[in-house]
Amino acid sequence: MTLRLKQIAAAGLCLGMAITGPGQATAATTAADDAEIAKILDPTLGLLKAGKSREAIAKFFAQSPLASGKSSEMQMLANQVDSTIGIYGSFGECSLVEKRSNSDFVVQLLYHCQHVNYVTRWTFLFVKATKGWQG
Repeated sequence: MTLRLKQIAAAGLCLGMAITGPGQATAATTAADDAEIAKILDPTLGLLKAGKSREAIAKFFAQSPLASGKSSEMQMLANQVDSTIGIYGSFGECSLVEKRSNSDFVVQLLYHCQHVNYVTRWTFLFVKATKGWQG
């Protein structure tokens, strides 16, 4: 079973987040927006590379009030990440392939990550709520 962070985006949808369609106009994020997103994403990727999937999931969703109280869903997601690592091997490098700003407050980042046995695709979805950016 291939786990892509599209599945995390799908999990976000299950938590009540919405993704705009591909036909939407693209808006640019500011440098400040990108810095806020990096504060979430960089540690998340670092934890994934260290094999700490539960901590990575917790970091990614830490600012999301919609993830609060969803411990069984977060555990299931971490189990899927663990399964992916078990099949494809540990993480190596990850490269940003595409950044899509669906609006001023929705950003999708597509990464390709190299593993020992394969390359996986991960789509990270960020939304900007009144309290700032969240995964």
